[in-house]
Amino acid sequence: MRKLALLGFVLALGLSCNVQYEDVFLIGEQNNLLFMTTLNPAVEMVVGGYLDLEYTIDLDQDGEEDLVFKGSSAVAASGNEWNDWAIEALTQECEFACEEVTHTFKVCSHTADEQNYFVYYSDKYLYNCTHLESNDNTTEKIWTPIVYSLGDQVDATVDWFSAKTFLTEYAYTDDYTAHDEDDPNWSAWYKVYGNWPDVKDKYLLVRLKQEQTYYYGWIKLSFGGTNHIKIMEFAISEY
Repeated sequence: MRKLALLGFVLALGLSCNVQYEDVFLIGEQNNLLFMTTLNPAVEMVVGGYLDLEYTIDLDQDGEEDLVFKGSSAVAASGNEWNDWAIEALTQECEFACEEVTHTFKVCSHTADEQNYFVYYSDKYLYNCTHLESNDNTTEKIWTPIVYSLGDQVDATVDWFSAKTFLTEYAYTDDYTAHDEDDPNWSAWYKVYGNWPDVKDKYLLVRLKQEQTYYYGWIKLSFGGTNHIKIMEFAISEY
């Protein structure tokens, strides 16, 4: 593979110092600078119940897996449940672009039979609040891979992760067991985390490091809710 990367590409073409790799690399667009793999058919996986799934990707097809998508789910006897999809690098040379996002959870509250009921739910979860909507919202922060669209340029200033990072996560928790018999409060959580729930035909930005030089690429993904992942293609710049 040719030595074409963030710095190598600029030097090889003799371009001015004003032209960077970000100016010629467009996410999702095929060109002769990419080593691209289209999955036909696309890989689709759904987690639910008690199930763990994995799918590994060798970005540059060198025989060494670079990253893995991990899906997990569980349903407890109490009715509590969760499902999620995460990505994790398998080599020190592989990273993916992430950002810290703030999730706001609304509070639906009412009183019945001298008991206070509070339901915390995400804007991304279609919970029907038929009672008083409280202004006492809660917020939580999470690191999650950035969602890119077709034609976006490389953003080399973002934070790069290699550790396990969630793309989607859903959790339902019935917290009545956390209160004693004299506590009049009952609460539940319907929470959705991550940038990727219900995202269609978008791109996750990745890069590989070879001899102090970074080579950029992408993975094309779609999600149905938080538990259904579809992996369609991946690419990495040639080196």
